[in-house]
Amino acid sequence: MTQLRRSDAIGTTMVLRRVARDRRRLAEAMTRIPHDRGRGTWWEWVDTASPEDQLPTGLAITNLTSEGRSHISALQISGDMDPSALEDLLTALVAALRGTEANSVSIGYSQDIPESALSAAGFASHRHGRSGLYQLDF
Repeated sequence: MTQLRRSDAIGTTMVLRRVARDRRRLAEAMTRIPHDRGRGTWWEWVDTASPEDQLPTGLAITNLTSEGRSHISALQISGDMDPSALEDLLTALVAALRGTEANSVSIGYSQDIPESALSAAGFASHRHGRSGLYQLDF
C-alpha cells in the first residue's frame, strides 16, 4: 500500500493511500462514481485518527497513459473542508505519484481546481492536442 503522511494546517496527520477494497463503498459514496468503472488508481486522503467507516477527507483518481503521464481524472475534498485543503491534497498526490512509474502528472482545465493550488504544486498550463491541461514534469 502506498502511503504518504502529511500534517495539514491545523496539525492533523493526514495519510494519502490507495483505496483499500473494504473502503471502496466510501469512495464511491463521495464521488458518485462506481469504483469498478475504468482502470484508474483510486487514492483517499484520510485523517489517521478518524473512524474506519468515515468518508475520506479527499479523494483522487489517476490514470497512467501509455506515454507515462499520470492524469488526474478526479480530485475533490469533502464539502465541510476549507477549500485550501485541496492544495494539501494535490501536493500529497504529486508526492505520491513521484514514487510511481509516471514521468509527469496532468489535470484538465475542466477540473474545478484553483489556479493558485496548481501553481503551488508546480503545474504549468499546456495545450495537449485540442484540449488544455495543467502539467507537471518530474
